[in-house]
Amino acid sequence: VHAAVNTAARASRDMAEEGKKKEETAAAAAVAKNTTAPVLRRLHAVQNLHTEYEVSLAKMREEVLAVEQKYFKQWAPLFEKRDAIVSGEREPTDKECHGFEAPSDAAAAETKEKGISHFWYHALVNNTEELYPITKRDKEALLFLQCIKAEIIAPERKTADGEEYMREGFRLHFHFAENPFFADKVLSRSFYLKHDKHGETDLESSEGHAPNWKSGQNLTTCEVEEVKGKKGNKRVKKLECPCPSFFRIFLDQEKKEEKKE
Repeated sequence: VHAAVNTAARASRDMAEEGKKKEETAAAAAVAKNTTAPVLRRLHAVQNLHTEYEVSLAKMREEVLAVEQKYFKQWAPLFEKRDAIVSGEREPTDKECHGFEAPSDAAAAETKEKGISHFWYHALVNNTEELYPITKRDKEALLFLQCIKAEIIAPERKTADGEEYMREGFRLHFHFAENPFFADKVLSRSFYLKHDKHGETDLESSEGHAPNWKSGQNLTTCEVEEVKGKKGNKRVKKLECPCPSFFRIFLDQEKKEEKKE
């Protein structure tokens, strides 16, 4: 959804920028006719200084990306420990529980339950509800979510319309237990970010791994009855239509729109 919105926004912005450049060129020509050589020389110096700033800005972004990757590697062991505790693979150590005091009204300890039930479902509800609403149907499937893992996509230099920019990204992997909704054990979504020389960051594109739905279990569609004909000769036809679902984030909206065109 965000990729589709950003595509439309980029197209609109590109058209606006093209018109703006033409206006600026015309304005610059008009200014040059009415400006003395010393002032034009100063303006040229200011432009050169701004170019130096943009080069420095691009270098800073590269260094920031390097730092982000460095710390991402350091976080990996922490995430592995967290996943082991959440899944019930092991109990936390006393060191990991420093500062913990059991409340007096806590439930009795005699239980066979391991890990933290539905941890990732609640994490999604608490952190993504505004962006990706979770329906009642989604909840049934998301209760099978075992963990979410992130992967950094290495930055690379790209060129578009004669301008060089830095592209980086990340990939989210949603790991599921066997469930009655889809056959996949892992659903993924990749996000590619574009950093231009002006210091602006935009979502360049995103790619999803559409679920392999089991028969009659597609959570991104619903059946709608369409009635045709007049009274006494009505025909009811069942149609499969798109419907709100958290799992729509795994669909490639842009590619679908291109196919329709």
